[in-house]
Formats: sequence, C-alpha cells, structure tokens
Amino acid sequence: MTISLDVSEKLPKGLVEAYSQIHGIAAELSVPLLIVGATARDIILVHGYNAAIERGTKDVDFGIEVQDWGHYEMLRTALIEAGFTPHSKKAHQLDTTDSDGLPWEIDLIPFGGVSDDNGQIAWPPTQDFVMSVLGFYEVYQNAWEVTLIKSPKISVKVASPSGILLLKLIAWTERGREYQGKDAIDIYYVIKHYSKIPAVVDALYERDYMDVQDYDIMRATAMMLADEIAAIAKEKTLTYIKQALLDKDSVLERLKVDITKHTVAGYEEVDILIEIMKGRLDGG
Repeated sequence: MTISLDVSEKLPKGLVEAYSQIHGIAAELSVPLLIVGATARDIILVHGYNAAIERGTKDVDFGIEVQDWGHYEMLRTALIEAGFTPHSKKAHQLDTTDSDGLPWEIDLIPFGGVSDDNGQIAWPPTQDFVMSVLGFYEVYQNAWEVTLIKSPKISVKVASPSGILLLKLIAWTERGREYQGKDAIDIYYVIKHYSKIPAVVDALYERDYMDVQDYDIMRATAMMLADEIAAIAKEKTLTYIKQALLDKDSVLERLKVDITKHTVAGYEEVDILIEIMKGRLDGG
C-alpha cells in the first residue's frame, strides 16, 4: 500500500529546519534521500494519523542511496560545510542545533553501491565498522511520498509502516541488547497503530483479513503487514529474516519477551501477533 501524505505545519520546527537544509543540499548533489527509523514512524503515524507518542526521538535517520563512498562523502562534506558537526566517534552521525537551540542527531546511512552481496557496508578507511543496510533498497522503492512543507514545497520519501517494520525486524536481530528494546517497542507500535490509517482499515475488511482473524483488528493488522513485507522484500532479505529470526525458536521467543518487557502488551497477545506474522512470512 502506497500513500501520499501531507504533514506540513505538523512537525516540530527544528525538524523542519533540519529536513529543509539536508533536502536542499542533497537535491543539489542529486543524492536520493529516504527517511527511516523512529523519525519515519513519527512522521507517518504520529503527525500523519494522530497516533500517540510512546517513544520520542531527537534522532533523524536518513538512508542515502549512493553510487560509491565518494558519492556519500560528497554529501557529508557539503553538510559539514553548511554547519553540521561530525560526531567524534560515530562515522555516520552529524549533529546540529535548531534556531531554538535544541540539539538534533542526524544519521546518514548509505546504501546502494557501497554494500556487498549480503547487504553489509564497511566504513572507510579502516573498514572496521560494519553495518547492515539489508532491506533499505526495497524500502526506498516502496516508500511513501510525504509533503513536509507546502511553500516552497518540499516532499521526501519516507519508509512506509511495512517498510519500517521490515527494517526493525532486521535491526533487532543484529544490534546489541542495549538497542533491541527500542526496536521491540517500534515493532509493536507499528502493528498497534497501522490501523489509524483509514485506507488500512478499508483494506483489512476488503481483503478479508478481518474475517480471517475473527474481527480482531490487531491480529488482522499483523497479518496484512506481514503480507506487505513479503510483497516488497527481495528473496535474500526474506531469507535472512527467516534464518536469523523466524526459524530460530529461541531467538523468536526472545523477541516476544522483549516486546512484552518494553511495552504494555501481554505475552499471550504478543505471541499470537508474532506467530501470525511468522506464518505469513514463512509462506503460510
């Protein structure tokens, strides 16, 4: 499901300032941008469809489709020259302060020509920092077009809810325990709030998801999201999710426990939702 969305005049001023500046510089350099992570979650579900804020963020996450590392460095250098500050330890992070003096962290994650066959990137020059960008290309290809500012008009590609969920499932399998709680929160959040979108509710009924799930909207939503992930993900991406998560009972159990631990959801509810998704992603 692809939707065009207008969130102009709904975003925090500092966020609009950062987006405007980065978008303008990226456009001049012909570098495609994709908003991902918690920022994408909030743009679509919170600001777009009035879902409750349950985990705020000052991080602004961008996927950057580049031809090579030189292409990526060209954008990074231009942003630094425009006033963004490189982080002393994190190669992918720039820091900035808005006109009200509030800090923002800007993450620039390259994908495309810099990744290997397994969706991994190794940061130059030492290549000792390795990160996965598996799924980024698919999410970019199926992103939603979102208007951030009406005049002068600025529209950006934002990861769809199913795209966010896809990347969060992958991130949860790869990150350390200190970050997995945040990923678990976002996985449940997308399932819980996707039905805030009227077109989604219509689809749940029209495509018989509600009927199949005895009119339980959360279960129907989990089922449809899994089908949407299966529809956009490449075979290699789906294979990774199956091998790293779905086919490992102990790992899948840990995800269920993480969601239960970090959200208001009970274990029985989470178990049912995750098993529904597993069944659909496994081809059931």
